[in-house]
Amino acid sequence: MSLAQPLPPSRPTPRRSYRGAPVAAEQAVRAPELTVVPTRLASRSQAAFLIVLMLALVAALAGSLVLNTLMAQGSYEQAALQKQISQEASQTDILQTRLDDLNTPKNLARSAKRLGMKQQQAPLMIRLSDSSIVGLAK
Repeated sequence: MSLAQPLPPSRPTPRRSYRGAPVAAEQAVRAPELTVVPTRLASRSQAAFLIVLMLALVAALAGSLVLNTLMAQGSYEQAALQKQISQEASQTDILQTRLDDLNTPKNLARSAKRLGMKQQQAPLMIRLSDSSIVGLAK
């Protein structure tokens, strides 16, 4: 046998709640009381989340502002190019009208006289088979 003496059965000591009040033995055996312990880490993670959220909001607003500015600049450039296109179109119309005036039969005859050409009364034709000129030549 051993030298150790068996301990007499003892009564369970009353447990104390987290508030310091004694708890009945039946309650202590039935269900342990659970409590939520607040930590600094939880509040720090909320603050970090809020900071990240605010940074995302600021980035979105800044991106929207930059995009809006670029769109406005693009519309000004588009208006300037439209104005330039209309000026070029009007210049083309003026030049086309001047060219049409120069190509009238009256102006062509005047230009031919200045170059020393004479008006032909009867038409002349070239026969391709023998390369001869057919018609009345004056």
